Amino acid sequence: MRRTSAAACALACACVCARAAAQPWAPGLFFGTTMGVGAGWLEHPQVSEGPRAGFVWDVLAGWQLSPRWAAAAVLTSWQLTPIGTPWHLHTFGARVELAPWEARAWYFAGVLGLAMTDGDVQKRAGVGAGVTVGHRWALNGWVSLAAEGGVLAHAYSDGWAAQPFLVAHLRFHGRSEP
Repeated sequence: MRRTSAAACALACACVCARAAAQPWAPGLFFGTTMGVGAGWLEHPQVSEGPRAGFVWDVLAGWQLSPRWAAAAVLTSWQLTPIGTPWHLHTFGARVELAPWEARAWYFAGVLGLAMTDGDVQKRAGVGAGVTVGHRWALNGWVSLAAEGGVLAHAYSDGWAAQPFLVAHLRFHGRSEP
């Protein structure tokens, strides 16, 4: 009797998995935010300090293009304290994600956009680029949580900045994920 129960249970699980895999994939809108910690290096005519530990946050909105590809607009900020600092580092640009194995597993992301300094220093604008590696877990069909690590780099006409970071990423999907 136990063999029959185990076989029936395995068959039922296989049918459920096959049905889920056979569902057509549909693109969808998503929104996300991150909070975490990072270091900030800034080479600037008004800043003579070395690397400093600080807080990293970002907000993003994007579109899931396929089960493995997503694109988003993202604003990232590094600052010494959660409320404000003598100087801030911002990146506003496009983020592209690739999940080579499946949507709820390891993924890689790249960011390219406008880099800015802000705060009690002369404003600088330049180009910013970054790479991220993360792992995403589905909390339910509408919400996922990820752990990410990466680095953002800025280049200005008279300086540069670098920001390695570790963050938690919360994402809200505009449709239920399979």
